[in-house]
Amino acid sequence: MNLPQISVSRLRGITIIYVSFIVLALFALKLIPVDILPPVEAPYVSVAITYQSASPEQIEQQVVKYVEEQIKVVEGVEEIRSICEQGVAVVQVKFRVGENLDFAVQRINERLEFLKRTITDPNIQFAVLRFTSSTFPVLFLGVTGKRDRAGLYNILDRTVSPYISSLPGVGGTLILADAQRNLNIWVDPEKMRKYNIGILDVKNAIAQYNGDFSAGKISLGGQSSVYATVKGKFSSIDDAKEIVVAVRGGIPIKLKDIAEIEVSSRYVDSSRSYFFGSDGEQETVLLYLVRKRPGANIVEVSDEVKKSLQKISNELPADVKIRVLLDFADSIRKTIDELKTTIYYSVIAISIITFVFVRRIRELVILVVSIPTSLFFTILTLYFLGRSLNIITLSAIIASSGIVIDNSIVVLESIKRRQSEGKPFLRAIIDGANYVFIPLLGSTVTNFIVFLPIVFIKGISFYLFLDFALVITVASIISLFVAVTLIPALSSKLLGKEEFSYPMEWLEKGYKRALRLIINHPFISLVIISSVGFIPILLFPKVKKEFLRVQEGQDMRIFVYLYKSASWHVAEKTAFKIKDEIYKKMPGKVEYMFLRYGESSFGRAFGRAQRFTEAENLILIGIRFKEISYANAYKIISDVISSDPNVEEFRIISANPVNLFIFGQSRGIEMQVYSDLAEENYLKFLERLKEIRNFIRGLDFVRAADIEIGEPVPELQLTLWDYGKSLGFSPAYLGDFLSTLITGTQIGTVTLNGLNMDVFIRTKEGREIDLESFLRIPVKSPIVLQDGYVHLSDIARIRWGLSPSEIQRINSFRVGIISVDTAESDFVAAQKLKSLVEKNFPDVRVDFGGSVQEFGQTFSSVLAIFGLAIFLDFASMVVILESFSLPFIILFTIPLAIAGVFLALFLTGIPLSLLSFISTFLLAGVVVNNGIVLLEVIQKKYREENLDLVGALIEGGGERLRPILMTSLTTILGVFPSIFGSSETLVGGRDFAVPTIGGLIYSSFFTLFLMPTMYYIFMKIPEKLLRKKLKVKIDTK
Repeated sequence: MNLPQISVSRLRGITIIYVSFIVLALFALKLIPVDILPPVEAPYVSVAITYQSASPEQIEQQVVKYVEEQIKVVEGVEEIRSICEQGVAVVQVKFRVGENLDFAVQRINERLEFLKRTITDPNIQFAVLRFTSSTFPVLFLGVTGKRDRAGLYNILDRTVSPYISSLPGVGGTLILADAQRNLNIWVDPEKMRKYNIGILDVKNAIAQYNGDFSAGKISLGGQSSVYATVKGKFSSIDDAKEIVVAVRGGIPIKLKDIAEIEVSSRYVDSSRSYFFGSDGEQETVLLYLVRKRPGANIVEVSDEVKKSLQKISNELPADVKIRVLLDFADSIRKTIDELKTTIYYSVIAISIITFVFVRRIRELVILVVSIPTSLFFTILTLYFLGRSLNIITLSAIIASSGIVIDNSIVVLESIKRRQSEGKPFLRAIIDGANYVFIPLLGSTVTNFIVFLPIVFIKGISFYLFLDFALVITVASIISLFVAVTLIPALSSKLLGKEEFSYPMEWLEKGYKRALRLIINHPFISLVIISSVGFIPILLFPKVKKEFLRVQEGQDMRIFVYLYKSASWHVAEKTAFKIKDEIYKKMPGKVEYMFLRYGESSFGRAFGRAQRFTEAENLILIGIRFKEISYANAYKIISDVISSDPNVEEFRIISANPVNLFIFGQSRGIEMQVYSDLAEENYLKFLERLKEIRNFIRGLDFVRAADIEIGEPVPELQLTLWDYGKSLGFSPAYLGDFLSTLITGTQIGTVTLNGLNMDVFIRTKEGREIDLESFLRIPVKSPIVLQDGYVHLSDIARIRWGLSPSEIQRINSFRVGIISVDTAESDFVAAQKLKSLVEKNFPDVRVDFGGSVQEFGQTFSSVLAIFGLAIFLDFASMVVILESFSLPFIILFTIPLAIAGVFLALFLTGIPLSLLSFISTFLLAGVVVNNGIVLLEVIQKKYREENLDLVGALIEGGGERLRPILMTSLTTILGVFPSIFGSSETLVGGRDFAVPTIGGLIYSSFFTLFLMPTMYYIFMKIPEKLLRKKLKVKIDTK
């Protein structure tokens, strides 16, 4: 017994099996993880380095180059990038796809531990960071209130964070603020000079008083032993004030005599965040990030956290509010809702077009039932395979909604044809299903084969291809099983026994007449069809090319860069000015806005490593607008920011989770410029970069070009005189003194009122000091005891200089990055830029990174892999069809599908992207499926039914016309609603749907005429001649 016979004879068993699996699928649908992307193991590990007060060149030469040397020996390293800035650096390591990143992190930590044996400076700190989509942030929360930042921080740290961290699915939380309370000791240089006290005297005194010191173990009367401890760690500000720093003239000089002591923020000019509602009312805000555990359902975690916020709010002070600033699960919710709507419309559209062809409700029911059945089975399979519902699998399911009905259409059509031949009812059902089983099995195998070579794709494209291919393949296999089991079973109960009729007989008759005309002139027809059909391939150079496109929504992230030497106060003033102007220019259009400016050293390093940015000269603006388009909001905000004289450059990007994860903050083309000059003199190299940038700006296809390295910053360079050295001053001593003066120095910890705090010693002059006062700063000699104070200008030569604001390196070479925005597709424009720049500036070499690099790698690998897929398809068809000529004829039509893709992209202006590549693989499978079914039927009529060649072609083509049209149209209508998608993710639909529709329409039309024509030619040319010309074995009757 075969599957169709079993299904018809055991109808109750088949029914309960399908019902059981559908029930399981409904349970799986509730349990299957939901995420933004597939489990993308982005092959990057970052090392964040902090080195307080070090210049970019210092941190490069003293730390970064040695870190790079240690990391490059780790197995699997593909690229090392470094960015060195004032006090911080980030080394980003790219590994080969497939490398075990847990092991890689372990190896990097081992190499850093080895390096610490030679780099012993306690001010240099390392942190190894890893970032994957499975730990992508779920929520950005804003905690606001009418109190200071430290008060908000304590509430967040003590009340909110412990509760949220304990929720199921939450993998970690992070407070993005330097709002901890610290004990700040503000020393007065003039009072220190009055009492002849140096900065080291203060540091040593605090260190000697603020601590508990063990005195050892003593025996009391020989009876017992106890440990003696001298308690000195102070527990209040008053304790600190009473510390004796020195004794002058027999009088103790206490800390309170030369300093003010208070509990305040850790950094005087650290980052600040503010929240503004729709009315522009200001509230202090702390940013709070919530991550999920790997494998957790992002939507469920988001819902759980939001639900918990309602409970937490009841325990918070009345003025403290927690707001959701950014919910990354929103895009998933929108996508799921869009999926439901899209499938709903797809099923309706498929049902309508099916009814147009079958004209019977019962036949329509038989076919349409196969859609949800196959999709439910596909989701169940994804659950058992441990996959998630994400924007890739969801878009694949949408595409599958039209594909899964194809096999059912072919089986039902074959059953009706056997009925028309006068066979008994049940025998017609069984024979009809068996008649097309081998062609359908072949088409399903080729669907699997065409996606098999994706295992060789490199980079992030592999993960995006994999889930899509998995869904399509699983859906195809399941749809075959449904077609040969459920369709015969339903047909045995629902299909009428009335005489077979063809509702659209005129279409078949017209096709047969046209086909007969073409076959009567085979060679001329072949030339005309091939010439017309392949012409759109010539449009390839005109088609735009882009790696991935992401739709904009109602949220923006804006990065405003001030000139490098801008102070924290300038950043604050500019931030509020921009805010006021935006509210003024967009009245009633702003739902909320948050501002962030300032920096902390590790915060900046952490941000660089995790694709977020923090810097003293950077203003970060997050804004959600309403009742205005993204383009209009972009224009208004751009005009506001560009008009501010303090702004050096700015960037506006859509706050989209896919955009942030895949692209970070980059835009346009990342052009990498290398030159020997960069190694010799980085400042002169920057001047060379400006010349290149100005040249690029003059090109007619370039909209904008910006150097991704800030302007050199002014620098006060101090060199000790011999007189200064004679007084005992050393560069290290002087550097330590000035570091304390300018940025402050941590000198221990203390516990006050149950709070652990760091102790900082600073001067109130800090960074805000004029040059004359700076030159007259009193500095105490470390060796002269009496009246050992001198002015800074007395011991050191001070002159102005320039220093790079940052230094960028790739694979141990210094590099300059120029970001270019063009009117053409990025990939094409990049090739022009490389040629023009290297021609006009022969001393430089140009390369590209970012999306251009990814597209180039993807394009070259996909072309090779697509060729491999075609070869494997050919091999599988040879095995299935036992023929060399039939597979050759079928594969000859695949270029027609590609031509249709290019034509559709050219006419709509949509770029050739990763999704277009995916649609091409899908099209290859559909075209091959149609070809196998068409030629297998023609072959049977020619060989088994003893029709003459022309008769077999005419009758076989006519018999398969309706199934081919129906399968093509159902696939088209399955993806058609995606064109109108509005979700802010990759499944907005156009990039995938348009090439799929164009390729199917184009290839289906030409396939119906080209395949029979080629079959006729292959059969008519003498076998001996054809073997000689094409060297293939010919099937003969």
